[in-house]
Amino acid sequence: MEIQIRKVWATNVVSEFNFITSILPHYPFVSFDTEFPGTVYPPQNPHLLPSELYESVKKNVNATNIIQIGITLSNGTTHYVWEFNFRDFNLSRGDLHNPDSIKLLRDQGIDFEKNAEEGIATEEFAYLMINSGLLRNSTLIWIGFHTGYDFGYLIKMLNGGKLPNDLSDFVQAVRYNFGGRAFDIKHIMKACEGLYGGLERVAKVLGVERNAGKCHEAGSDSLLTLQTFVKMIQRCMIYGLELELNHPIQRTVHHHHPQIQRVYYHPTPCFYQLIPC
Repeated sequence: MEIQIRKVWATNVVSEFNFITSILPHYPFVSFDTEFPGTVYPPQNPHLLPSELYESVKKNVNATNIIQIGITLSNGTTHYVWEFNFRDFNLSRGDLHNPDSIKLLRDQGIDFEKNAEEGIATEEFAYLMINSGLLRNSTLIWIGFHTGYDFGYLIKMLNGGKLPNDLSDFVQAVRYNFGGRAFDIKHIMKACEGLYGGLERVAKVLGVERNAGKCHEAGSDSLLTLQTFVKMIQRCMIYGLELELNHPIQRTVHHHHPQIQRVYYHPTPCFYQLIPC
């Protein structure tokens, strides 16, 4: 079945969140991706401590506005994909951005003028997300790829427009909103031989094709993230799942994919690696 990406704007955001709420009990996997205006304050030192790297992420996230968020709900075989477009970033008023990042996103089809006119306000998105059942939900597993900035923009929205002051408060905010079931492919793949690099490369190595949309579209990337995660679990086999925080992923994956063997590595939930990974 062809997968459709559901484009979400200010006019249909309420109805789409209502639909998410209605199907959420049957779709325990949530993968996500963000598109943002790039890094405007690049770190000068490539070898930063986690706390220092968080300061860099915080400075950039607080200074810029989100462009898109992609969310995929899945039960392992059926996928629903949303692409939320935001109005907060506005080129015409001179919002901070990295020109190369904006050119890349424009080349991929993002219409910044339409976003500014018809996009969703982040305050409304945060309110709807809080009331949708997506957050503070112990039945869900969240999946991302290199999630420091992705979680950064989500927590910024949920935190009233600013990130927490320090790394420990940020990690606590991620734990509170997304629980102990948030996993980062960039971290897990360290245990899988031959897997390194960006999402596109990892998906290609695993034989995962992009089924809808294009690279650097948040909805499409969230779907590719989900499908790559499932394939990686099947291929890399994570064992050592006796750790308490790994039981949820074991139960959920095996419930929807009973053919999956035990896996050979126990993934640490990504909030331990949010900034270093």
